[in-house]
Amino acid sequence: MNIRRVMLLLLVIAAPAGVVYADSSASESKPLGDESQDAPKSLSSQNLDQNSGLTSKEYREALECYRKAAEQGEVTAELNVGTAYWSGKGTEKNYAEALRWYGKAADQGNATAKDMLGDAYRLGLGVPVDFAKGLSWSCAAAEGGATRAMNSCGYGLLIGG
Repeated sequence: MNIRRVMLLLLVIAAPAGVVYADSSASESKPLGDESQDAPKSLSSQNLDQNSGLTSKEYREALECYRKAAEQGEVTAELNVGTAYWSGKGTEKNYAEALRWYGKAADQGNATAKDMLGDAYRLGLGVPVDFAKGLSWSCAAAEGGATRAMNSCGYGLLIGG
């Protein structure tokens, strides 16, 4: 695969979900999309398999590009690797591995990664259900500017979480 195709592939994967590349230090980038029943609807309203025309091989190649950057500490790449594991795009679905990568991005202040950790704890995906921990992550994400997390945090506080 030539470099032009790889760059187009990365843009096609990221653009529908609004991943931020120009400023990787931005606190709110968004992960790749997914429509599977057990994933939160917040991930995206778009199904990348239908819209992108990418093959499984191309998803795997994109994941490897993201992984190389993530292993060097690039926060948006960490988020995208986590989302690949969360959604099963380019790899087998693995919530525990997704949470490991979301944790790395959250440690660098990424609000979307914090929000995904909040979802995981509230839904018990990859971790035991823990509403208090989920609320804590969602509120931290809200403080970081993740607008969807603001709703999750507010609702959790409203119901006494």
